[in-house]
Parts: sequence; structure tokens; C-alpha cells
Amino acid sequence: MLSLQSISVSVINEFYKKHCYSARASKTDWCIGGYASDTLIIAGRLIDYSDIYWLRSLFCDPDVRRCGYGNIYLTSLQNYLVKNQQEQLKNQGITANPKSVKPIVAFAEVHLKKFYETAGWQELPKPHNEIPITLAARIKRNSVFASNSQDSI
Repeated sequence: MLSLQSISVSVINEFYKKHCYSARASKTDWCIGGYASDTLIIAGRLIDYSDIYWLRSLFCDPDVRRCGYGNIYLTSLQNYLVKNQQEQLKNQGITANPKSVKPIVAFAEVHLKKFYETAGWQELPKPHNEIPITLAARIKRNSVFASNSQDSI
């Protein structure tokens, strides 16, 4: 069982550092960790753009790689966002529509293509006109995948 929850920048950066992973979160990142038996085993960062969330620096503890936690994390992430949005809107007295949650995109290196496809994410066809221009440079070196909750972004 994997439980997703928001984590602080210091927690994710310590997790990265513990495993000699070079990524570092900034204070504007939304950090989401995956816990198994109260142990942080996988974490990623969401960058909020106007129409999408950009998933960056997804990292799994090497001791539990190839155990399915990455797949569970990716398939659970959209549901986590829906639940989070529903709670925020409920506090404002508004009912949330699960389809209104922004899709998540990830830029996958070639060797990770199957990983994202196995989790049900879809590679976006080119051209990527929907991607914010500030992210466009990454498209040249990586495939672009979107979470499976939306047909398009």
C-alpha cells in the first residue's frame, strides 16, 4: 500500500540527498511523497502552470525499485489532486468537478517511456502547442506524457 501526502521542501530535499539524487526542490514546488509503512519511498514535485501541473524529479528509493511503487504513484497522483481540490473547494462551499483538475505532464527520457505507458499515461502527439513556452525546450530531448485522466490538455 502506498499513501500519498504533501511533504515539505526540506523533507523531499533530504530524501533526494540521502539517495545522492541531484534534484532539489524550491519553495514554490508542491512536493508529494509516497509512503509505505510510514517510510518515504518515492517523491516528486509538481510545478503549477496555468493549464497543467509539471511533474519533475520523480525519484524512488533504489531499494524498492521494480516493486510497482512508481506505477502506483503515477496512477494515484491524479486522484490525489482531485481529492485535494475537492477539500479546498469544500472549505469555500463549492462542489468540485473531478474533470476540472489540471492534467499532469512529465518529460520522460527515452528509457522511461515504457514506465509511463505502463502506468496508463499517454504520450502526447507532436506538435506540443498546448505546453507552456517556458517548457518547450525540454520537448526536443524528451517524450511528453500526460496523466490518463484527460483526453487532451
